[in-house]
Amino acid sequence: EQLCPDPDTAHDKVSDWTCTCVAPAVGAATAATATCVLDECVADCPTCEKDVCAAPWQTCDDTDTAVGALSDWTCNCVAPAVGTAPARPAACTLDECIAACTGCENDACPAGTQGCIDVDVSPDAQGTWRCACLPPTVGTAPLAAAVCTLDECSTTCGSCENGACAPADQQECNDPDVSAGSPGDWVCECKLPYKGRSPQGTAACTLDECTATCGTCAAATCRASRQTCDDPNKSPTSTRDWSCNCRAPAVGSRVAWVAKCVLDECADTCTS
Repeated sequence: EQLCPDPDTAHDKVSDWTCTCVAPAVGAATAATATCVLDECVADCPTCEKDVCAAPWQTCDDTDTAVGALSDWTCNCVAPAVGTAPARPAACTLDECIAACTGCENDACPAGTQGCIDVDVSPDAQGTWRCACLPPTVGTAPLAAAVCTLDECSTTCGSCENGACAPADQQECNDPDVSAGSPGDWVCECKLPYKGRSPQGTAACTLDECTATCGTCAAATCRASRQTCDDPNKSPTSTRDWSCNCRAPAVGSRVAWVAKCVLDECADTCTS
């Protein structure tokens, strides 16, 4: 629908009439049919946008401004945010791990060893990304590359301890360098009173009941009686097999207790 105003109706003023589009469409042409357009992003009409696309993160776009093409406008998120929706507000997101913007990750997390996580992708929540180390390494850092660690004693991986330090009551795992670049340096170390260690494998723990401090150990018992101690089997499972032995020239031995020493001065060589 168009209107036809004639600005000057004098008989000698001809061909000065215009075709004018009816609001909310716009357009005019002199002495010809106007090309009317209806941009629903800027016009005021029942189907128009009317500030539905909320600033500052959204703009409106009407891809077809023909008068008969109604409700075809969209809300489009402003870069670096992404998102679009037809004839309604868009759900804009700004994933700083994949977007290119000032303050975004921008390849700060080293590829292959770390990944990026943006915990809040709302366009209004910027500076919420962090670098996270990829398994089996651990570590995170906000807005920067993380310092990754690999404790091979507590992690499951190809080079890790993976339960090798057993039984747990006799030995434990120790990783002296937990930096991600130092794999294969863990050791199994025997717990006191046991002794022994083994790199990257189960330790062969021993229990010398003559020198260790434990409930079944003998060092103090024999020493108090000025006797020597001997543990013939140092396996952790072989306990109370130690013996106190008399010092020469006295003779005598007793398993798991103080020996009864004798000195036969007729048969032995001694100073008396």
